[in-house]
Amino acid sequence: MRNRIVASAAVHVFGCILLAGVVSNAAAQEPAAAHQAHSWYETLSLFGGLDGSKQPQDLGINANMGARFAADLGVPVAPRRGLGLHLGAAANFSDAAVHVIDQITDTSRRTQLYGSAGLYQRTGSRVSWALGYDHQYSQYYDDFQLGQVRGLAGYGVSRHDEVGVWFAKSVTGDDGFMGGVPVRLDPISQANGYIRHEWPSRATTPTWAGVANGHDNLV
Repeated sequence: MRNRIVASAAVHVFGCILLAGVVSNAAAQEPAAAHQAHSWYETLSLFGGLDGSKQPQDLGINANMGARFAADLGVPVAPRRGLGLHLGAAANFSDAAVHVIDQITDTSRRTQLYGSAGLYQRTGSRVSWALGYDHQYSQYYDDFQLGQVRGLAGYGVSRHDEVGVWFAKSVTGDDGFMGGVPVRLDPISQANGYIRHEWPSRATTPTWAGVANGHDNLV
């Protein structure tokens, strides 16, 4: 009788911002207020750098190291209403940092592609919201596609401070095989409360805490 491996994975389109910065890669947790910009490129964010990770699909026995490239853009849809469109894309190109899984499946490299799209609103009032969809395609010892819906609602308690809640809901999981053993991956559904502070330099620091579905293990 074969064992079935079930794992939960967080889908962070902007890994180095949400992942590497705890909502970095997602810069996406709170999209830029594009309606205040004079040119579209003022809300364009680009990233390129090294990326190292040990993810649920590594099954605790592997790790990967490689390069990450990401782009994040906010564009106005209805400027007078503060309504904007957020678009993001990222790609990870990695190779095994340890040689375990490649001894089992002849797999050494991993490619991950991310896409994100959503609407958000920031007006002169204290209320703001955002709602979007994230998708990840991963080519590893098998191909996986994961998707989630992510949303945020905030209230400005002062000129530079905001409190609110954000959530992520799993909508798409996928099945695959690792060396003949079935593997199931699903995004992690979670809900969090947050506090966000904007500094004089316009840099922001978000802090949050909440609850999430538990990580599954071997069953």
